[in-house]
Amino acid sequence: MVITAQKDRIQNQRTDSAALRVVLVSRHLTPVAVLAGSCPTFSRSLSDQEVSTRHVDSRGRSSQPCLERRASARTLLILSFLKARKRVDLVHINLSYRGSTIRETAVASWCRLLGIPTVLHLHACEYHDFYRDLSPTLQRVVRGVFLRADHVIVLGQIWADFLVQELGVPKDKLSILYNAAPGPSAPPLRNASDGSEVRLLFLGELGPRKGVPGTPASTCPASGYADSLDHHDGR
Repeated sequence: MVITAQKDRIQNQRTDSAALRVVLVSRHLTPVAVLAGSCPTFSRSLSDQEVSTRHVDSRGRSSQPCLERRASARTLLILSFLKARKRVDLVHINLSYRGSTIRETAVASWCRLLGIPTVLHLHACEYHDFYRDLSPTLQRVVRGVFLRADHVIVLGQIWADFLVQELGVPKDKLSILYNAAPGPSAPPLRNASDGSEVRLLFLGELGPRKGVPGTPASTCPASGYADSLDHHDGR
């Protein structure tokens, strides 16, 4: 776990044994905007690792640009306050394309100015197109944000390859964290002797840009978990 590794490194620099204090920066927590539920899941997964988390909304709920800027300014003020009070050890920044890149670039740059380590979590299925359409100057700005981050998380190998090959991010600064939600503690028992078919329903988009290469439908029977796959992407 990336956070665990950062925790060990940061706590070696601290004189107390308190929990690692992580600030999660993203847009407001709605079912769509929370990375398909990964922020709450991520927070819960850290609760038993001596890590405390706090979420800061960097966008706000308004569609008005001026109000979005207010939310971004509020984020910088909160981070400054937490740093001054020694209540933040690491900032985890969820980054997508367009407006998100502008907001989170400001957050990452501010964290660097304050001396707070950062982890960038890239979550955008069309980020390569967005980056390639930028001017060379803006590409340098975006590239610098990724290169200066202490670590970068992506959702699949396709995005790891993109960051390494096009932005020059070192491989040892990258981790792949497949986007997933918690399932049952154990798969349901299957009685293979009665000859009944097990069917798996997948809700979401399948494909390399979502970190799901290949054809899962053809691998279901081979896996032994299910005999067939029904797929609905909601579009």
